[in-house]
Amino acid sequence: MSKVPFTSKQSFSSQQPETLLSGNKEVRSPKHKYQLKKISEYSLFKGNQYTYSTKQHSNIMFNYTPSELNILSASARARTSCGSSLSYDSPGVTFSLSKDSKIKHSGTKSCKSMLCPVCAPALSAKASSKLSKTLKSGRENNRTYLMSVLTIPHEPGESVATNIKYLQSMSTYIFKSKPWRKFRALTNLQFVHYGYETMVSFKHDGIDHHPHKNMILDFNMPMAKILKALGFTDALQLRMHLSTLMTKLAQQYLDTKTNTFKELLIPYTLPGATDSRPTIIKGGVSVSSDFNDTYASKWGTEAEMTAGIYKNGKFSKSMHPLALLHLIDQDNSEVTEQHKLYCVEAYQQSTIALKGLSLFQLGNNAQFYYEENYNTDYTDEEPEEEEQTIFISATEWLTFNCTTDKLIHIYGLSTLIEINNYIFDEIQIQQQLRQQLMPPSLRVAQTMPNR
Repeated sequence: MSKVPFTSKQSFSSQQPETLLSGNKEVRSPKHKYQLKKISEYSLFKGNQYTYSTKQHSNIMFNYTPSELNILSASARARTSCGSSLSYDSPGVTFSLSKDSKIKHSGTKSCKSMLCPVCAPALSAKASSKLSKTLKSGRENNRTYLMSVLTIPHEPGESVATNIKYLQSMSTYIFKSKPWRKFRALTNLQFVHYGYETMVSFKHDGIDHHPHKNMILDFNMPMAKILKALGFTDALQLRMHLSTLMTKLAQQYLDTKTNTFKELLIPYTLPGATDSRPTIIKGGVSVSSDFNDTYASKWGTEAEMTAGIYKNGKFSKSMHPLALLHLIDQDNSEVTEQHKLYCVEAYQQSTIALKGLSLFQLGNNAQFYYEENYNTDYTDEEPEEEEQTIFISATEWLTFNCTTDKLIHIYGLSTLIEINNYIFDEIQIQQQLRQQLMPPSLRVAQTMPNR
């Protein structure tokens, strides 16, 4: 990844007040998800060039490897078609109006990216529902859950993709180690559910990414029995033991399997912390007890694990990559053009690093186990019946030639009648344009569909 130096240390701090990069609402203009998608498209395409003579991609602003450029190009194309292009075998597009007057449409492609403003909320809601059902069933059957967050030391300018790969290998090293297998056997730790996220902050010497791997440790044993098996008297002792064990193993991985000189923070708690007043365990690997400590209190269990994709930092002036889109927005006059460029680079770096990773997923065979043993129903809830719908056939939609700008216009309308009229007015315009480009001998009279 590239490390683009700022024009001067003074200029960044003087022109960018701290509140600007803390995700505060006052620097955000209210944007619809398709308006943010357009900013996302712009950010992915920014600086990218394709040379037809050599059939090679390049980025004239930032230095990327060929494989990284391919990821950016594929992500940009997928983002452009998201919500606009017809999905495979779709008979057409349906627009509906819910009882609370919200417009939505179906029948188009979804890029399913955790960095897409359109897809991220839907992915988060789906993952949150699945996790909520899992936790509810498990607690009803005396299972115990602990939340563990695996971090890695990071510095401005470091490759976030490399650090995320370290997190992946680090967790694999921990789970295959002899001390972990012994702990797992004693406590009947059955599943590990996990997901990835990364936050971004800006410092004088570069872009600083904060990657995390969030994990839920799923024990098929009540807390009291876990404590008894390990000889502990309270859950705080268990949390500290687990944090220390995982941090020690993670440090072993960094020391023996990599060429880096990264040192994980040794776990500690604030003085006087008790299990009746749970608190964060600071460390290379932190562990939360049943998600009621201050770490997850603001967001809640499901949000901490599944909505970290677009929330901002609680304890630091950092933000999720999706929040960068509000800063890149051309309507945001509080951010200079040069600093918007840094935000574009950070968004591109995050896109490359998170490619192919899951926002959240249950542990191996966990869903099957819960369905078979607890009758947990993971089927999606039936959508609320819509009051009104209109259908646009595949042929009509293709003639309409949908773009992100057209979707932004559609979602700014109030009624389905207005949407219908707009779409077919555009169809007529497209038909007229096509006829003008045809030789006179091939022109055929076109008539508007009877709608």
